[in-house]
Parts: sequence; structure tokens; C-alpha cells
Amino acid sequence: MLTDERMHQLCENWREALNLKDWAVNLQIVGHGILRVGAMGDCNMVVNKKYATIRLLSAQLYPAMRAAGARLEADDEFEQERCLVHELMHLHYAPLDSMIGNDSVAEVILEQAISSVDRVIVELAQAARGSAIMAAAA
Repeated sequence: MLTDERMHQLCENWREALNLKDWAVNLQIVGHGILRVGAMGDCNMVVNKKYATIRLLSAQLYPAMRAAGARLEADDEFEQERCLVHELMHLHYAPLDSMIGNDSVAEVILEQAISSVDRVIVELAQAARGSAIMAAAA
């Protein structure tokens, strides 16, 4: 499980990698009752100010989410990072998000598209980090 400090560091790294340095992001790691039921995170944006609050469910609650039927990755660190990247990617789609209604077909399509990409991005980043560590150890 990644520490809150490491998650904030990853947020800064991903803001740079995703070309989102012009956004101010307030990352919050939250407990039960803050997010809507079943959500792993959310992103609230003020588009014209390029300010966002991203709230991610604490990984300490992942076992309870799994027990309740949530389909999470077995690797908690991967899941934490994937959720972070997912919410950051919403910033690129901020103008669309403001036009799309909650629980609409368009929202489902947008979520599916972001989810398809976030997983691959994090897999590639973690593989690259692993290769760099292996090369440094050699």
C-alpha cells in the first residue's frame, strides 16, 4: 500500500507526465462516507480556474470494497496509482464533463474510455520503473 506522501508525489509526477502542470490539484485520501457508494475516487473541478480536488478512497478500505463485490486489482499499489491517473485524466476532458449529465450514456462512455487508457498507462509506467531499478542494480 502506498503512503499518502507517496501518493502526493505520484500526483505531481503524473501531472507533469500528463501535461497537467497548469492545473492546481488538491489530492485528498478519504475514508468511508465521503465518496458515493462504490466509488474509488472522484474529481471536482473549477474549469475556468483550472483547479481540481481529487478524492481517492484510502487503500486501507480496499479489502472491505473487495468483500462488498468491487472488482479491484489484486495489487493495491497498482489500483491506487490507476485511480489517481484516472481522476487526473478527467482534467483533460473537463469541458466535456461539464456538458455531460451524471448517469448518462455519455458519462458511461467517457468513464469506459478513460478506464481503458488509465490501466495501460500505469502498466507501462510501472514496467519502466521496474526496468530502471533492475538496470541500476546490475
